[in-house]
Amino acid sequence: MSPFAGQSVAVVGLGKAGLPAALRLREWGAAVTVWDDREAARAEAAAAGLGCRVKVLDDLVKAAQPATVAATGRGIKLREVTPWHQPVHLGELLDDIARAIGRHVILPPGAATALALWCAHTWVYRRFEHTPRLAIRSPTKRCGKST
Repeated sequence: MSPFAGQSVAVVGLGKAGLPAALRLREWGAAVTVWDDREAARAEAAAAGLGCRVKVLDDLVKAAQPATVAATGRGIKLREVTPWHQPVHLGELLDDIARAIGRHVILPPGAATALALWCAHTWVYRRFEHTPRLAIRSPTKRCGKST
């Protein structure tokens, strides 16, 4: 007897391991509902006999999301970026960024390098399926980290 027999399970996200996991759960006797924001993934799941009950999953996703908060502050308009006219040596650029950060912020060893890499990452994050978040913390409140 499987621990999933008779259980209702929702698999949200059918990329890579999602669809195989949903199929295995169904083999183990679970009532599986699947969802993915990609139409092709939903079609593949439907072809495999997995139900994509949109209303049920939309309600589950909505319930799991934090409540939206009205934005405060002003929007900014960013300039269009013009590529540099000569090749850029990434290692030198990252070292320069790390030194500039280190001149203005008190950080533990290696943190300026990590921040320089984070700056580079912000230019290419759309190329990745997952991306880390940067947490900026301080030992005291009102230290100026948000200015």
